[in-house]
This record gives sequence, C-alpha cells and structure tokens, in this order.
Amino acid sequence: AFSQANNNRDSAELILASTKSPFVEERLGAYDILRALVSRGVCVRLLLLYDDGSGNGSGSSFLDWLLNHDLESTNEGKEAKYQVVDSMLSQNSDLL
Repeated sequence: AFSQANNNRDSAELILASTKSPFVEERLGAYDILRALVSRGVCVRLLLLYDDGSGNGSGSSFLDWLLNHDLESTNEGKEAKYQVVDSMLSQNSDLL
C-alpha cells in the first residue's frame, strides 16, 4: 500500500531523494531519519545493500550518497551527515 501511494517508490528511495532536496530543512529531516535507522543493525544492512536498480551509475545507492562529499553544501547538513556515519559506526561496530 505504501509503494502504491508513492508511485511504486520504496521508503529508502524516498528518504534518499529527500537527502538530495534543495531545501535544507528537508535534507536535515532525512538525515535524522537515517541516523535513527542506522542505529539498528538490520537497517544498516538494508541501507548498505540498497540500490535503486537504475544501473546508470548516477550515485543511486546509499553507499554512493554516503561517500560523496559534494552532495551537501551547508555546515548543518555536513554535520548531520557526519552524525549518520558516526551513529552507524558506534552502534554497529561488530557488523562493520
């Protein structure tokens, strides 16, 4: 039902699309969601394996987004993105 209401887009795709929004508030909200998700091991696995399937090499996976420093231009966004990485590493050190 969720994907039908959102043109067959899954929740990970919607959250990652929000991380690329031109609106700072939307990006920060998406980072907060990701920070909460990566505190759970199963979510880390799902996000690290996520790829939208486009195969166009345009940075469509979570890992591509995470490693690309050029996608965030504000200090608040860079700090929030760092907090996602920090949370992932501190909460799941045994998984990674």
